[in-house]
Amino acid sequence: AKDTPLGNHSSKKITIVGMGQVGLGCVCAILNQDICGTLALIDIAAKKLEGEAKDFQQGSAFHQHTQILASDTYDVSENSDMVVITAGVAQQPGESRLSLVDRNANILKKIMPEVLKYSPNATILIVSNPCDIMTAIAAKLAGPDFPQGKVFGAGTCLDTSRFQTLIAQTMDLDPKNAMDILGIQVHRLCDQRLEPGRVKAGASTKDLPLWKVGACELGSNRRHDVARIADD
Repeated sequence: AKDTPLGNHSSKKITIVGMGQVGLGCVCAILNQDICGTLALIDIAAKKLEGEAKDFQQGSAFHQHTQILASDTYDVSENSDMVVITAGVAQQPGESRLSLVDRNANILKKIMPEVLKYSPNATILIVSNPCDIMTAIAAKLAGPDFPQGKVFGAGTCLDTSRFQTLIAQTMDLDPKNAMDILGIQVHRLCDQRLEPGRVKAGASTKDLPLWKVGACELGSNRRHDVARIADD
């Protein structure tokens, strides 16, 4: 049997709560990486969920076999090893993520007891926005006896990835190598200029001029979006 970060592939079960765009993306990623034997999908929109589940079930010829279950009730999630919570109201144009707190906290208050009822030993990943606040709320709802660290959030992973990509596009880098630049600006700050193309894959950062995001200009006579983002 295949081993995954969760352990033995065939015996592992993951539940995703919320089948919006983020939830569907999680399903695709899990199926493509073949990391569990059973995948349970939960959403209050039963008809939509039924259609989405059938798409994944009927596409099983194109991915490794994973049993896909779907329901608008939580019994389908029983004995999950991991539960991914993406459910929540959508952010509207011009609306800040912080404005979602009360509404999504109320949704989370309904979800967490059901998750813990059917999967008391699961690791719980929070993706709902605002993510860090929702993670803190979920941990509190899990109670003081729930193991510390078993409720965690996606945090600012996506924001970090966006920032890396922006730096990489500016400097003609692979985004994976832009993490070195982030490390420079976080750990060692100065006003020296770092030109586009100066850093290449495999280069040692100890020999590079230091760079302070927000205090440099990339390219001729223009301040780049990277600096503006840092200033914001």
